[in-house]
Parts: sequence; C-alpha cells; structure tokens
Amino acid sequence: MTVSSGWLQVFRQDAVLAAIALLAGASGVLLASQYLEKRATDKSAELESRYASVPVVVAATDIAQGSVLQESSLAARRMPGAYLPADVIDVERAGDLPGKTTRIEIRRGTPILASAVQSTTAGTTLAATLAPSERALTISVDEISSHAGGLRIGDHVDLYHTRSVAGEAVLVPLLQHVQVLGVGSALREGTDESPDDFTDRRYATVTLRVSASDAPRLLLAQQAGQVALLLRAASDDALQPGRILRAAELLQPPRPPTQRVAPGMELLVGGAGSPTPERSWLRTGVAGQSGEAT
Repeated sequence: MTVSSGWLQVFRQDAVLAAIALLAGASGVLLASQYLEKRATDKSAELESRYASVPVVVAATDIAQGSVLQESSLAARRMPGAYLPADVIDVERAGDLPGKTTRIEIRRGTPILASAVQSTTAGTTLAATLAPSERALTISVDEISSHAGGLRIGDHVDLYHTRSVAGEAVLVPLLQHVQVLGVGSALREGTDESPDDFTDRRYATVTLRVSASDAPRLLLAQQAGQVALLLRAASDDALQPGRILRAAELLQPPRPPTQRVAPGMELLVGGAGSPTPERSWLRTGVAGQSGEAT
C-alpha cells in the first residue's frame, strides 16, 4: 500500500506539471498570435497611410505644348498623395482648366500641374514682350536645376546639355546669358502676383527668352538628354569659351605652364689670357641681356 500511494503521488505531481506546461504553452501561443496580429495590423495601417490615394486631374490624351485644354482632354485618377508634386491640380479645381493653354508637352496619364498651364490672356501679354526674332521657351526643371526654387524673373542663366555617350558623361555648352521670363505660373507680364509671392513655392517649369534660331537647339537638347541651368551674377555679362567637356578629363592632372626658349648658338671667345676659351650663348629674339643680340 505504501508503494502504490507513492507512485500515485508522483503521477499526480507529473499530471499537475504537464497541465501547467500545457497552459503556459497555450498562453504563449495566444500571446504570440496577438502580437503578430497587432504587428500585421500596424504594418497594414502604415502602408495604407503611405500609399493613400487622392483624386487628381490627369491628361486623358497626349497634349502638345501650347494646346488649349478641353474637357475631353482631362480625366480623373487616384494616385498616392505622398508622391505627387505640390502644385498638382485636384479634381475640385478641374473646372478651372478648360480654356487654359499648356506651357509644356503633357503625356497621357500624367498629372496636370498648375505651373504647366497658363491663361490665354497671360500668354498674349507674354508674346507682346518678345521681339520678332525672339521666342519664349518653357522647359521643365527640378529642385536642382531650379536652384532650389531660387530662380527669379529677370535672372540670367547659362544652359548646358548633359548626356551619356558610349558610357561616358559629356557636357555641351548650349546658350549663355539667357533671360528668365517666368518661373512656374508667374510671368514677366500679365500676372497679378509678384516674384516675391513665389519665395516659398515650388515650381516645375521655367520660361526663357531665346532667339528664334536657338529655340530648336534647346528643344532638341531636352529630347536628347538633360538641360542644366547655371545662375549668373546680376553684373556678369561676359561670355565664357564654349568647349565640350568629357568625364575622362576630370581624372587628368593639370598641364604645367610651358616656357618658350629662344633659339641660340654657342660662342667660344678667346684672347682673355686663358688657355680655355670662355663659353657663352648668343640668342636671337631676346633683348636686354649682356652678350646677346636681338
């Protein structure tokens, strides 16, 4: 009886420990499941917030530069708001677009930006500021080429074309001392907003005054590569030498300055009481030196 009671007591202890282990395991599984479910919910909420879409106006078809916008050329599309430009047109302002003209070419499905369109009256006034041999050309810019939004109406810039040729970066000077007529939707004439109103605003286009012969070159440069703008000082009107630069030249050491040595001939002069004649050089083309002729 004593042995059977001892085994029964041991069995009961093992049963209690097993029950505790099972309970602990079940609790761990439940807690882990709740933790993973919460993590999944938080991650889903984070992704949903990051990629939350907003309805914006896009081009329903390819729209050429200078086209008048019609209702049939516009459409609404939901896009992630975090990745849209600051001046994108939302659907609530879509009614203001018909009748306006485009400053740049807009591809199908591309969001319509406020800086990419202008009113017809503003375009007419801008044309009145141009000479018969001049053109107003609008180009797309980003945060870097717009000098972090620092370009202002009346500034002058130099334009360079960058592209890759056989895997090597090439820099080609295009135009120098080009006047800025407009930044974004603010133009030189025909706008009620002054350049100071755009101090804290971002824009995606810059309008330039170019000659009629240079305009096609600039248009072609935009299609073939990238166009970079360098801001000039207000008092700087000097033209820099135009030379195509390649990336390989950055690794070449600077060339030392060359010194021109005038041609000459050696003279042996005797009669000074020494068995060894004196030696000197006679150079031509150099004046002001003893024993030398010019």
